[in-house]
Amino acid sequence: MNGFHVALIAGALFVALTSWRLDRSVLWILAGAMSFVASALWERLDLPLPPLFTACCDAAVCLTIYAYARQAWELLLYKIFLASIMISIVFMVFTIFPPKIAPHYLYVSLLEAVNWAALFLILGTAAMQRIKAHGGRSFRLGRRVVLWAERTLFSPKTPHRWWHA
Repeated sequence: MNGFHVALIAGALFVALTSWRLDRSVLWILAGAMSFVASALWERLDLPLPPLFTACCDAAVCLTIYAYARQAWELLLYKIFLASIMISIVFMVFTIFPPKIAPHYLYVSLLEAVNWAALFLILGTAAMQRIKAHGGRSFRLGRRVVLWAERTLFSPKTPHRWWHA
């Protein structure tokens, strides 16, 4: 386990502790953490095609979020995991047909960025919920932020169409 793994685990714990009141946030953090741990373990054991296994783990999380999402912020989280799947698929092709470009650290850095984006989305959504719950309408910026959050993050899930995904 390296420093990046420790930082991501600490970040996930912090986000889980600060957003536990947000509906299903801890569930999605745990699902992402299980995918991360399984993928890291697969790679550490030097098993074949780690990007393919990572894509499969992220696809399982992605499909679970898609099936059980109730609010718009969960659909944004779904799209973040879709990005992770696409990154893994691209680097899987580079694993099968190795060119001189696309070093491994670029792949790992992109996946770390996607994981942190998911954590910041959950943390920001939880913060918006807390502002909304504690009457953030009292000052101008807070009112605008709460109105934006009500329209975008906390709106009910809209019907899915393949061209909007």
